[in-house]
Amino acid sequence: MPSVLRLTQSRCKYYGLFKNDQIVAFSFKISLIARLNPNYNAAMETLLDDVTVELIRDYVPRNATLHTLSEFFSACGDATRTKIICALSISEMCVGDLARVLGLNQTTCSHQLRLLRAADIVRQRREGKIIFYSLKNRQIEDVLFAGVKFLNL
Repeated sequence: MPSVLRLTQSRCKYYGLFKNDQIVAFSFKISLIARLNPNYNAAMETLLDDVTVELIRDYVPRNATLHTLSEFFSACGDATRTKIICALSISEMCVGDLARVLGLNQTTCSHQLRLLRAADIVRQRREGKIIFYSLKNRQIEDVLFAGVKFLNL
């Protein structure tokens, strides 16, 4: 047995993949191609069929969408901001009321509200000298409920 195949088989065994002949044949094919063509990049090969690869390429969001989605989850990824979102899902409030009800420092509350506004989760409404905050879109509640359900809380 060639040393390249032995090395591939041991890697497959190590990762628990050496279970059927298809994987062995695939690994052997990569090994042979790599030996015949020094410029071959084995990392470009995949165990997936072409249909699955195309589905993944079609349905995984593009970078701009992924970036926006990451920013959204990052904004919700802080316990204080999540607490504020939960409170605003019940009622529109000013910073002072939010801080008092949630037991937060008013400066901290204002800072977190600014981040939530930047993430387009919260909107503000001015009434004289007082600014009231509310959720910009009620669908954020569905996201929170989905998280609670997912975590079995």
